[in-house]
Amino acid sequence: TCATGVQQENCNQIACPAYWLAFPWGDCSETCATGVQLRDVQCNRVNAEGNLLEDISREFCPLSQPRTLQTCAVVACPSFWSATDWSECSRSCGSGNQIRTVRCRRENAVGELTTMFDQQCLADRPADFRQCNVVNCPSVLVTGQWGACSKTCGKGERRRNVTCSQVKANR
Repeated sequence: TCATGVQQENCNQIACPAYWLAFPWGDCSETCATGVQLRDVQCNRVNAEGNLLEDISREFCPLSQPRTLQTCAVVACPSFWSATDWSECSRSCGSGNQIRTVRCRRENAVGELTTMFDQQCLADRPADFRQCNVVNCPSVLVTGQWGACSKTCGKGERRRNVTCSQVKANR
């Protein structure tokens, strides 16, 4: 009598070619403008016994390895206020002024700063003018012109006005 069924034998008992396994991309390093994403890539292969060998030497894999870095989040950032440093105070006492430049700026998708219209910045605009050195100045003596001498010869006298003056701070 004959037995019926399925016969099986091993074949192709050679290792499979190595291949690249690319893992999912990580989070973007930036939420706007241009950032980078990283991912792991490893070289794998199945050996002659059918077992998976993970992360073997890269020399066994094809030359064209998948990228491990890419750019991401190429969208413009929100507008923001940018202010220069304050100027020197215009006076050392008695209430001076300082100024600075304030601009609405935005970083575009490729990381360049551009100046925007003020209406495009949502936050309150910082001041570009302020008072400084709001203190009374030291008192000084102010002398007037000498008057004529009381005599044309001999011991005479002449006079002038002397006043104390102080610049008060405007608060």
